[in-house]
Amino acid sequence: ELKSVNPSTKYQILVSDATSPNPDFASLLAPFQNLHLKILINNVGGTDAEFCLFQDLSTSAISNQIHLNTMFQTLITRSLLPLLSRNSPALIINLGSASHFGMPFLTVYSASKSYDAVWSRALSLELEMLGTDIEVLAVVSGSTISNSYKGKSSWTTPSSRVFARAALDRVGCGEKVFEPYWGHGLLAGVMELVPDEFKGRMMTKIIKVVKAEQEKLVEMEQKRK
Repeated sequence: ELKSVNPSTKYQILVSDATSPNPDFASLLAPFQNLHLKILINNVGGTDAEFCLFQDLSTSAISNQIHLNTMFQTLITRSLLPLLSRNSPALIINLGSASHFGMPFLTVYSASKSYDAVWSRALSLELEMLGTDIEVLAVVSGSTISNSYKGKSSWTTPSSRVFARAALDRVGCGEKVFEPYWGHGLLAGVMELVPDEFKGRMMTKIIKVVKAEQEKLVEMEQKRK
């Protein structure tokens, strides 16, 4: 898809299992060390146990979610940081999720997204203290149309292209953790204002709606087969 849009651009592809506990980044990244790398976008994440009760998660499912959503981007960022520093000014964008508020049926995934936000803020402050010119942003996404979510587009659910444009437009804004898309930002602002008990009820209602939509889509896909 990228080649069709930009046929004159050269691409190099890195393939790795993001759920692996011990990825060999020294070998994986060796072919990329001479690149003039200035931008790193950590967009690896997700869950292979969507809308599953915590007590029903296997040990491997929990481990895979933690490695997929936290360890992989942490380790690849550490490995590429010297290269980014050498080519500074540089940019690191970490894709987060509004589920960091705490979502039922997405317990481990939610916790991992809280890690994204705190780790990004801490790394940003550390680089600032060192005088390293690398901007680190945690971009928080709410419901967005993607390969893993096929719902209907609305003011609360933008397309991935609309969300990406909103995120890039906020580079250099001075914030470290934020919702770049206005609809997500509005919902997050409301969530911050309401009491925790009411916030919990809102989260439960949101999950019920999204869960029902996903189950309906799965059922439709099965009928097509």
